[in-house]
Amino acid sequence: MANVIKAAGAIVGRIVRRPAYMFLTARQETLDAQPPERFKTAWLGLLMISVAWAVLARELWWLSWRFLDGFLAFPVRTPAIIAAVILLWPMRHSLSAAASLTGGRAASGGPVAILIYIALAGGLMFLPNRNNFSEPVLPDAIAWLRPDVLQYRVVILMPIWGWWAMLIVGKFCRAPQQACPAVAAMARGTGPLIAAAGLALPMLLTALYFSHLGWRHLAISGCCAAAALAGGIAVCKLMGGLCRNALVAANLLTQFALLGSCLICYALYPA
Repeated sequence: MANVIKAAGAIVGRIVRRPAYMFLTARQETLDAQPPERFKTAWLGLLMISVAWAVLARELWWLSWRFLDGFLAFPVRTPAIIAAVILLWPMRHSLSAAASLTGGRAASGGPVAILIYIALAGGLMFLPNRNNFSEPVLPDAIAWLRPDVLQYRVVILMPIWGWWAMLIVGKFCRAPQQACPAVAAMARGTGPLIAAAGLALPMLLTALYFSHLGWRHLAISGCCAAAALAGGIAVCKLMGGLCRNALVAANLLTQFALLGSCLICYALYPA
């Protein structure tokens, strides 16, 4: 047992020290102390973290919905738990960054943090409970790529779109001279081709998950891309240039754009 615990600790330690994970969660002084070249390919690690969190969020939703909400058609506890986990773990620096835009702090109980949490939990709560869609049946070998339940599809897509937002913002905003070296290195390592090709993943998944909406799945993708570009550039301007706070804030903003566009689409065009 001691060996198992030791091995698990070693694995967790290696994950925590990976550039991508540090970029999302480490304190600023810790990030500044790292060799910048470590972060040139952080975009790939951020993709892996986003995919891992997407899978984990889907499983966490199922567990909470099963054992806390009893598969209720209008779950309450489950969206509250998912929103709390998102903002306390992978997006905790995004929460701080969003609070800083208003001159506030994302301290525990802070009004900005509470409002963001309520908006996220409420948006997830009001997603329609749908699991019967008029869409082509996928071959058994790849059917697992498209969950049956709408809420699963949304929580899977959110971090994927947020990841792409971090890529594209770095192509339209410049880092100031006093910028964090890790941010500048990641921006250099994420070329225009990578940023453009990276858009294929969230767009393909959006088309796969919302094909039953017809052309409206393009509206969802367009809303997310616009939030990433326009919102990300605006955040950079407010923060004085490209920085980690701007990138993670754009990530969270784009996730909200996906959630909001899904709510609007299903309210106006229930499919």
